[in-house]
Amino acid sequence: MMQNLSIVGNDVMPSVEFNYETGVLRIEGRSLLEDAVGFYQPLLLWIDKYLKDPKQKTTIIINLEYFNSASARMIAKILMKLEEAYEKDLTEVRVIWKYIENDDIMLEKGKEFKSIVFLPFEFEVIR
Repeated sequence: MMQNLSIVGNDVMPSVEFNYETGVLRIEGRSLLEDAVGFYQPLLLWIDKYLKDPKQKTTIIINLEYFNSASARMIAKILMKLEEAYEKDLTEVRVIWKYIENDDIMLEKGKEFKSIVFLPFEFEVIR
């Protein structure tokens, strides 16, 4: 049985809740890591394992107040792994990009990610 992945975030590290049973993957908070690769590598490995036997529907919820460029590259890698699975019809993927109302920068960042992967994106305003 596959284990869920849960990380409690702080001021520089996002909270992560990857739930195998529900197929819901959440990344929330702030991602200002000096070693983004070190932090995100276990997430990528978890996704690799998950995609060997994914749920019919996979939802990734990204709700970040802020992230640095190293984190952005790792988020892109996560989305590209999911895109590959989606294109092979392994799982129906949905990306929910949450952003605080009037935070045009985070909305634009979400649109940038949407432009680099072929995945259904939903933008959800937090009021």
